[in-house]
Amino acid sequence: VGCLKFAGLIQFTTFTRWCFILEGVYFVAANLEHYSLVPQRAVQVLFSISLASAILVTTVSYGILVPSVLLLPQPPHRQGGIVILLSPQGHIMHSLNLAFMLCDMWLGRQTMQPRDLHFGAYWILAYTLFEWCFHSFTGMWHYPFMNYNKPFAPVAYAALYAVFVAYWLLGCRLSSYIHCRKVHSA
Repeated sequence: VGCLKFAGLIQFTTFTRWCFILEGVYFVAANLEHYSLVPQRAVQVLFSISLASAILVTTVSYGILVPSVLLLPQPPHRQGGIVILLSPQGHIMHSLNLAFMLCDMWLGRQTMQPRDLHFGAYWILAYTLFEWCFHSFTGMWHYPFMNYNKPFAPVAYAALYAVFVAYWLLGCRLSSYIHCRKVHSA
């Protein structure tokens, strides 16, 4: 397996970067909503996908990726990715996704709805398909658990989708709790 230099457009192929970009789109849309240039519903859906994805990025990074690179032997071709994962930039990218969204939920008025989960499912499916295409062109996987050639792949994909659904529902509960607190304290 070869090694790709993590520079240029290749930097934008990881799920973390996809989420950071989506959050940027959300924040722009949320600002444009104040001028009636973007429908509130679109902003709510972008917020929901961004929050659930941010929880996923943070927990997968610190619950799976970081422990695995610290505890398991890694092949030489993964060393560059490990350096990035453990760098200050890596920690900022993997934790600030969630910090930004939680701050926005607390300070703003966005809520999440279970009925919008299908939008989140499309987002995860889009990245899954992208990862498969990326692998077919490069022979590399960003995330070892997404390697569909491994015997555990069906379980890994089912777990990934189940965790995303759980985080979506957690986001719904958090936003409902925060919204109720704001209503009762007003």
